[in-house]
Amino acid sequence: MVKLTGIVEDVFGGRTVFRGYATLRTLYKLSQSSDYQRKEDKERLPAICNFLRNSPFRFYPELLFAWQIEESEALTKLKVSQTQGTINFTNGISIKKAKFTFQKIIGDEPKTKVITINIPYTEISKKPFVRLDGNHRLSSLKEIYDQEAESNIHNELLDMVVPFSVLLQIRGEEAEKYESAFFYLINSKAKALTTEENLHAILEKDFFTNEERIDLLGISSIDKLQKYITDFKFNKYKIISEIFENEIYTLALTLLSLIKNIEASKVVSAIQYINACYENKELKISNKNIVLSLIKVRSEKKFYNNFFTWIQNFPSKAFVDINPEKIVSLYEELISKQLEVFVAMPYFGEEKIKEYNKIYKEAIDEINKQYGTNIYLNKIMSNTGETSDQIKDIIDKIKRCDIFFSDVTDNNANVTYEMGWARALNKKVIILREENSEKPKSDYANDTYHSYNKECPNITLKKEIENNLSAILENDYHLVRVDK
Repeated sequence: MVKLTGIVEDVFGGRTVFRGYATLRTLYKLSQSSDYQRKEDKERLPAICNFLRNSPFRFYPELLFAWQIEESEALTKLKVSQTQGTINFTNGISIKKAKFTFQKIIGDEPKTKVITINIPYTEISKKPFVRLDGNHRLSSLKEIYDQEAESNIHNELLDMVVPFSVLLQIRGEEAEKYESAFFYLINSKAKALTTEENLHAILEKDFFTNEERIDLLGISSIDKLQKYITDFKFNKYKIISEIFENEIYTLALTLLSLIKNIEASKVVSAIQYINACYENKELKISNKNIVLSLIKVRSEKKFYNNFFTWIQNFPSKAFVDINPEKIVSLYEELISKQLEVFVAMPYFGEEKIKEYNKIYKEAIDEINKQYGTNIYLNKIMSNTGETSDQIKDIIDKIKRCDIFFSDVTDNNANVTYEMGWARALNKKVIILREENSEKPKSDYANDTYHSYNKECPNITLKKEIENNLSAILENDYHLVRVDK
């Protein structure tokens, strides 16, 4: 039999609450999760358990349960009709009311009574208490409790005494309604301390050692954290006061998890640089996630200028709910993505095709070098290797390509057909033509096209290829040259 001793009182307009102290073992055995509890966080449970095992500052806030009693007269006897003695339930549970009563105090006569609830082992296995608050804390004990039961070796952690309260109600829909309402109110109305407030309490006080801070905060790089905080306090950066609302502790902790294996001095240098851009109005964004991504890229000395320009060309709202690491990852995916180029042109002869392949490749290589991109040229009219269906191969490459060059010199029918395919598929189409050739006769005669001189294509054609690829990268992909 398990005995729980405490006090019982009506609170907040008639809700009956039993309050006392018990061991974690007892409360774990007597309670179960409710169907309205959130799903257990599998990563959080081991952290809670580790904290209870090892931390010198372990503390257990009050656990809150609900108990629906089967006997309809039990609460009336408990509160009014029976002054002392034992109230027996049909399932073997009993409540013993002590003779002790509280002295009268200022105000109304208190109804608070001392009681002991006796729960037989047959009812313990049914877990009569439902968890309203503290489900994760108790769930974290499952592994320890199961190990103790299996090995029959007593675990002192489960002997920890903690406070609890039990909402007592007669079983029924009314009781279910109040349980759900109280669960909602507990979890939605209470305002937790902010990260900044919590960190301030630990990091601002000198009486904590670094080892104690490591234990409480669960981080190891305390020295680096302190360097950030000291620098932020001393320099009073405008970017921190205006964008991060001067939450220096929260920012320092965020940087610690965001930028790993980089010296604090390099991160501080990056913040100083970005703060100067902000003060000079070069940086016109006030989104925290974007600024954090800039600090990360600048600290790690990766493609900063390109990234800075790219990110400022997007509306800030696009990144409101995207964390800084994801923003950087999106950019890395963009510049590392292979963009395919397909060229449709008339057959000018084998030697000319070789020359044009060389011109396109050299132009694309130069653009890749300038922008740090990965643009790939599908070789023009290259049919070496295993015999294949040429028409199907062309159609597949058009479907796959990102950028389509269409050389409409002399109104070649095949080129016009292939360009129609590309435009129907919304590819980025660039129309070229030899300047002295016959003018376009089709609907695209009014479209923008670019001319080159067939006598010196290695200069004129190459220039048009580079200029148009640059425009697409800058206008459609928001990239800038690496050397800018």
